Amino acid sequence: MNLVAPTRDPTMTLPTQTTLRTTTARARTMSDRFQATIFSANASP
Repeated sequence: MNLVAPTRDPTMTLPTQTTLRTTTARARTMSDRFQATIFSANASP
């Protein structure tokens, strides 16, 4: 099994990086929403 080939292949790396970015952005949005919910819940008397 050759592990170097997929990394050097641009068609393999590009979709992976894009997917990673989308996942990271999605997770960030979720955590931001979560924190905002907690903050507003704590702020309300």
